[in-house]
Amino acid sequence: MNLHYIWIDNYKNLSKVDLNFSNSIRLKYNEQKKILRIDPSENFIPNFFGENITSLTGIIGENGVGKTSILRYILQYLTGGVNEDDKNSIIVFSHKAKYYYCSSWNITLEGSFDLRLFQKVNDLDHFKVSITNIFLSNHFDPSSFYSTDIGRNQMAGMINLSTHYLLYSDFQKQFGLDAEDSQTPFNLKMEAFAIQELKRMVRVLKWINKKSNRNPFPVSIPPFLNLRTVYLLDNSRTDGINAEFEKAVDQIFLGLNSQKERFLVNAFLAGIYGIINQGKFVIDRDSIKHVFQELFERIIHASKDHRIEWRKHDLFLDRLEMILNDITVSKNQILHAQFDILKKFLQYLDKFIQIKSSRISQDGTLLSFKIVDINPTEIEGLVDDFYRIERIVDYADFYFSHQPFSESTLSSGEYVLLSLIGRLNSLNVEDGQSLIMLIDEAELGLHPQWQKEFLNILIDFISQRFKTCAIQIVITSHSPFIVSDLPPHCCIFLRKESGSVITTNSLNKIPETFGANIHELFTDSFFLKNGLMGEFSRQKIDDLVREVYKKETFTREYFDKVKPLINIIGEPFVRQKLLEKIAAGMSPQDVDYVILDRERELANLRTIRDDKNRTQ
Repeated sequence: MNLHYIWIDNYKNLSKVDLNFSNSIRLKYNEQKKILRIDPSENFIPNFFGENITSLTGIIGENGVGKTSILRYILQYLTGGVNEDDKNSIIVFSHKAKYYYCSSWNITLEGSFDLRLFQKVNDLDHFKVSITNIFLSNHFDPSSFYSTDIGRNQMAGMINLSTHYLLYSDFQKQFGLDAEDSQTPFNLKMEAFAIQELKRMVRVLKWINKKSNRNPFPVSIPPFLNLRTVYLLDNSRTDGINAEFEKAVDQIFLGLNSQKERFLVNAFLAGIYGIINQGKFVIDRDSIKHVFQELFERIIHASKDHRIEWRKHDLFLDRLEMILNDITVSKNQILHAQFDILKKFLQYLDKFIQIKSSRISQDGTLLSFKIVDINPTEIEGLVDDFYRIERIVDYADFYFSHQPFSESTLSSGEYVLLSLIGRLNSLNVEDGQSLIMLIDEAELGLHPQWQKEFLNILIDFISQRFKTCAIQIVITSHSPFIVSDLPPHCCIFLRKESGSVITTNSLNKIPETFGANIHELFTDSFFLKNGLMGEFSRQKIDDLVREVYKKETFTREYFDKVKPLINIIGEPFVRQKLLEKIAAGMSPQDVDYVILDRERELANLRTIRDDKNRTQ
């Protein structure tokens, strides 16, 4: 199924709006005559965006014109939702090389396209099963999950990849609990979202690494995933007991001196401290010191009992299991479960430190390994077990980097791209499936250079990742760089006139876009008012221009007052006209003063030029 056209009669702030989503045909509805005109798109180029991308449409316009509302409308119309809000709408689509239109009233078709290919249907129920709608939004929306906004929910025939929805669905996936429960703390939802987002990023980085000759990323991708252990407790609350505890642990693992074993010891301490801070050792809930002292005594006692059994060749995990078994109180099922999770987590770590590419930092607190060398199932298991240890995020963390042991070197823009591509990569769709991808302002957070590359990145990734699927893409955007990658017949322009939303598309004359000058795109495609200058600077300059042109005479004192503002004006024509106006109203002596001031500036420029010439 491929969506070609929608006539919106009345939906939210959209009224009497016609929208073309087809790159191959042009449609325009005349409401008075009830005639739908259909013509071939004059400049249609088959497979322009790739063999598996049937069409790509950009919805462009200022804030508040309804770009996101259009995406919600499509979701409501094409999924299991109902379209009671707009009973008089018209939708045109194709399915298996045939065209269909759905309308609640009788309309007439006309135009130069072969109208014999079109058939009227009463509803879309039969066709909805043939398509999967993907909604992707990186925006963070803190409003209620129970909102009636369709973009915040999941319906039949829809895969919701919006940040708002994932905050809830990721929690359910991670912890097997109902995130819609109003009692669920929001920090747990955030933690589950962070876990799943990390796993999505790991999967897509591994996928990209396998296709190293076709990296869709605009920069080199981070090849390393690092796990840092941090195990700190407040000494003022524990009176230094934790330092004694660490010495005791060192005695327990005496003779296990490799960097890998040291890392496991540090990970063990991180896990123990995480459990302590939950108050799982229940002796005296009012005093963390008592809790810590209890654990300390148990471990010392266990180490004395087992030390005679230890041999030099005993493995770290063997000794660890003896200790954990001894200090676990059998009646405390929660505590027992916590230690089981910790043991499993350390067993996963033990596997990873055996990987040839893994490295341990000199202080034994940081594990770094190449993503490409790790089985994705294993790494996801490690991440899952890591985060199942409650509060362990306070004492250890995962992060990506371009070099082993370095701090996180990913910019916010890299995270935006990784998140977007990672979410799309997580889609599990059947071969040959028809997909409509609705992407809401995905370029937000990207540097202009990456906005220039964004559509190329997206098309390249989708063409590779979903090569057996038929994909239609609809994307909203504020970026002129994205518009410059779209032919005019692939754009829907929205603007407001007298409170109504007006579309510029279909058979209307529309701005030239593909490869167009970015300054023209800003003006023509985004309907910017008052030129391309920032509003703050425009008002400052306008105020100065009005002030200067109201006056007839000027003094050198006035020139000195306004000179700093004139000097910082970046438009040479405006700067020159202001100087000319001021000079024309000054006495000859004061004009000489201005000339001397200009000559001093010119002399400084000549000095800079001469210095550069001497150094070359």
